[in-house]
Formats: sequence, structure tokens, C-alpha cells
Amino acid sequence: MPLIADPGGAICAQFGIPVSAKGGSAARTTIVVDKLGIVRRVYENVMPLGHADQVLSFVKGL
Repeated sequence: MPLIADPGGAICAQFGIPVSAKGGSAARTTIVVDKLGIVRRVYENVMPLGHADQVLSFVKGL
């Protein structure tokens, strides 16, 4: 699965993901985009433990 780095915050701004003014880090967010470029799910305030399994389960159901 491709991951995107967004050091300038442009992608976060397009998706409305909050970015800390203090450290410049984005809120932990996962966005599932299908092959057609359609956003299928947004997970906000992600907690890493178990999140990969949660997303994988969702993607398998598409």
C-alpha cells in the first residue's frame, strides 16, 4: 500500500486534516482511496494498535 509524506501540508489541507502549528505534524489519519480515486473511508484520530487489521478488513470488503 502506498504511503504519502506531506511535509508542506498541502494534502492535509485538501482533506481537512488538522496540522499542529507547533510541530507541523498531522493528526493521525488514514484515508482509503479506491482504484478509481474515490475516497471510501476516513479514519480519524487513529490509534496504531490494531489499526492495520481494521483497515485491511475494510479494504477486503470493497
